Amino acid sequence: MPATIIPGVAVPLSLVGTFAVMVFLDFSINNLTLMALTIATGFVVDDAIVVIENISRYIEKARSRWPPR
Repeated sequence: MPATIIPGVAVPLSLVGTFAVMVFLDFSINNLTLMALTIATGFVVDDAIVVIENISRYIEKARSRWPPR
């Protein structure tokens, strides 16, 4: 559960920040920009899942070698 807290907070916060910058710079929020944000969010979440899985794998690998022989 703690591993999901960081992406769970980072993704909505980055989306709110993105919309704030888009409004500030007077970009239009249309179907193309919403689709691009959806795809970018998918990439970020997928990368976060891969990183968390690799960290878990390395932790388990280190536990299996402890105590040293």
